[in-house]
Amino acid sequence: MSFPSLVSFEFITNFGRAPMLERMPHLEAAKVRFNHRYDDRCKNGRLDDCGDAACGGCFYYYVPDDSGSVFLHGLAEATYLNLSAYPDLYVFSRDLEWCPAFNKLKTLVLSKWFVSTDLSALIWFLHHTPLLEKLTLRMSKAHKTLMKTEGSYNPLEKSIAPRHLQNAEIICKDVDGIVLKVLKVLNANGIPLEKIRIQFSDRYNFVCTDNSK
Repeated sequence: MSFPSLVSFEFITNFGRAPMLERMPHLEAAKVRFNHRYDDRCKNGRLDDCGDAACGGCFYYYVPDDSGSVFLHGLAEATYLNLSAYPDLYVFSRDLEWCPAFNKLKTLVLSKWFVSTDLSALIWFLHHTPLLEKLTLRMSKAHKTLMKTEGSYNPLEKSIAPRHLQNAEIICKDVDGIVLKVLKVLNANGIPLEKIRIQFSDRYNFVCTDNSK
């Protein structure tokens, strides 16, 4: 798919494979949602190549020769980005290994797919969005069966947090173990708890505070 002059991009699909998406230099806003019936998933529960010829998701996975990124590279110029999928969709996670930084991104919404055992996708965005102002995380339960990819980030390794970040919002059903882990990762990567708001299923919300001070 090639849309070199596109300013706004919305892609919503219920089945099939993620298309190869070429770079869109004029892109400002992008909303992407992969629903239940996509084919880009590993039957062995991996986010990298499982090497099993019987796994249609991995065996027929395609990678372009130029950048290695199938989809996310095409969205790298956006200032607003909304990515939604279930955690076992591996296209986004694999693309992050090859994708350039999102140097213009100011608003980021991540839904469900970034919740893997090590939260490496979330940490990747914290490392590669220097102008980010607003971060929204729509949570789902962590899939313990999803295996880490090689070279995953240490969830607590230090990074240069987005200096322009004004607030981070977590939308969830309750504060469970994965939410606490996300809070720990955000805080360890330079985002103070005072900038993090938790919202419960559109019912009520609260702002985190640092009681250690």
